[in-house]
Amino acid sequence: SLPRINPIVDLANACSLAYRVPIGAHDIDTFAENPLTVRRATADDVSLPMGDSAAERADLGEIIYVVANDIRTRRWVWRQARTALVGPDSCNVLFPIDGFSPQTTTAVRDAADLLASTIQSVWNISTVTGFVTVECQGFSL
Repeated sequence: SLPRINPIVDLANACSLAYRVPIGAHDIDTFAENPLTVRRATADDVSLPMGDSAAERADLGEIIYVVANDIRTRRWVWRQARTALVGPDSCNVLFPIDGFSPQTTTAVRDAADLLASTIQSVWNISTVTGFVTVECQGFSL
């Protein structure tokens, strides 16, 4: 059985397992005026790991999700920082779903569809989906 965190994170974890794609969850309201960016780590980027662990730096060039220089996840969405946590007071959540090959495209889209439809039907919350690719390198809400 999976550990329970909170209903929205539990749903993301279930969708991740169902479609075998990594799914993260980020509280958008913690971004302030900065966008969430996927890029290679620089020497200025810092991560606050889960728990009481000290701040750490990613390996230079490692792929990270980052807001300004605050690393939200390392190793794509695998290692989430405590600054990215979604809690009971979170109102706006972004679910990055990583897919790296044409073989995972369908799984990524199906996982996104399941997340969106479940959130809408269970909590009556509107959702927006977007996909970032080599051809389309960003989207706005």
